[in-house]
Amino acid sequence: MPEQLTRPVKRSSTSPSTANTRPHKRHCTFSAISEVGQGERETKVLESTMRGWKIHYIKKCLILSLSQMSALLEGKFSCLVEYFSVVDCCYPYEYQGGHIKGALSMPNTDEAVDHLQSQRLKAHSPDKRLVLVLHCEFSSERVPRTCRLLRSVDRSMNKYPALHYPELYILKGGYRDFYHSHIDSGLLG
Repeated sequence: MPEQLTRPVKRSSTSPSTANTRPHKRHCTFSAISEVGQGERETKVLESTMRGWKIHYIKKCLILSLSQMSALLEGKFSCLVEYFSVVDCCYPYEYQGGHIKGALSMPNTDEAVDHLQSQRLKAHSPDKRLVLVLHCEFSSERVPRTCRLLRSVDRSMNKYPALHYPELYILKGGYRDFYHSHIDSGLLG
């Protein structure tokens, strides 16, 4: 056993076989610059729309914070937003257990998309916005799926870059977080 301790403990930093070779550079298969640029452009547009509110997005779905949602419900964005609609994608028993005041119950993804596309809501003033906020209990599964489906149907029905609903938002944390932070606010139905 002591004879094994006489060997060197650390390896040399370069081995003779790799001393003169350079590491292989890997190339991206997509344009990272264009994706980052698009995200920055989208965020800048939204920041200018909401005047200083930072909007985050995940996989083409914009995320609205709880404070932004309460400000929207209280009318603090009335100078920028002509019409907004809150779409509750919770199951009927969840909706009956409690919901955001004024929310439309649309638990079925396909029916929600069909209903919203058939309405074709439009802001009458060109400098004001039409906003849709979608949520379910946690806003982690049903709502992102509904949001992506609504966006893809909207894209297929319009010539790029036009959209019926350019501002689709997902409520961060869903009804559960909104309920816990606004239990005494009067914004719950």
